[in-house]
Amino acid sequence: MDKGDWFKIIEEVYKITDKATMPCMEANCGGSCEIGDISETVILLPYEMEYISEKCSVPLSSFKTMDIKNFGKIGIMDYDSICPFLTETECIIRPYRMFDCRSFPIVATWINGRMGFSFAKGCPLNYTLSLSFKDKIIMAWNLLDPILPKEWKEYYDKEINRELEPFIYEGAHSAK
Repeated sequence: MDKGDWFKIIEEVYKITDKATMPCMEANCGGSCEIGDISETVILLPYEMEYISEKCSVPLSSFKTMDIKNFGKIGIMDYDSICPFLTETECIIRPYRMFDCRSFPIVATWINGRMGFSFAKGCPLNYTLSLSFKDKIIMAWNLLDPILPKEWKEYYDKEINRELEPFIYEGAHSAK
């Protein structure tokens, strides 16, 4: 798949997840995700870095990159630094925020090639997320699963700063 194909997929994923939002402030968690205070690396989809750069007119240098063996470079937002897209009050690229940000705290995992889900440990909303939010995120992951390269999935699974806890979901878009 080339850049144009991935741009179309990213647009579809963003469309699915556009209204998938969480009531962070109502949960009184301080909006830690929104202020960049998370302890894991945000891993971008293939060509998502280029997509955001083009749509938001931000330089590619705003992103860090990681070389994945037998695949190439992907964009990341490293956990040890503040997201360059956050101000004191908002995410300046919110309509084009990364899928890994959109889907948080739901984390895809692959065991023996089969996709499953977990929660990122520590989010106070994990067990109170709406079924609508879960449905949209799971639908997007189900769209991505068959087309994401194996090497990308392996890298995503190996995020060393990610702590997980059980995922509870009985919705229409359960992992296949």
